[in-house]
Amino acid sequence: MSAARLFTISTSAKALARLRNHCLDIGLPAPGCWQHQHLHRSLRDLVTSGEDFAPPDDFNATLRLTALKEPLILFCNVPPEQVQRMVKAYKQEGEWPVFAVVTKNSLEMTLAVLLEHLLQDRGVEAAAKDKRP
Repeated sequence: MSAARLFTISTSAKALARLRNHCLDIGLPAPGCWQHQHLHRSLRDLVTSGEDFAPPDDFNATLRLTALKEPLILFCNVPPEQVQRMVKAYKQEGEWPVFAVVTKNSLEMTLAVLLEHLLQDRGVEAAAKDKRP
C-alpha cells in the first residue's frame, strides 16, 4: 500500500496553516496543495506523481475557478482512524471543510470532475440542513 498522503485546495493561508497543524497533531504528513492548473489532471496522476505541490502565492485564482467556499481536504491511503480524528478536529472548531477520500472510481476522474461531484453533494447537504426544523 502507498504511503498516507493528504491534499488540499485551500481557501486561504490561514486555512492551510490550520490544516498543517492538525496534520502534525494527528501524525500525518503536510498536505500537498493543488491549484487551478491541476484541475485538468486525473487524481491518479496527481496522487502518484510525487510532486511537491507547494502552496500558491495567491489563493484567489484557484477559488474563482473552483467555486470553493471551504477548503477541500482529500485523504489518500490514510487510515480510517486518522480520517476520523481530522474530521473531529474540524468539527470541534465548528468548521466543515469539504472532506473526501480517494477511491478506485475517483482515481479515474479529473480534479475538476471530482470537485463538481463534491460541490453538488455539498449543495444537497446544505439544502437538507435548511429543511430541518
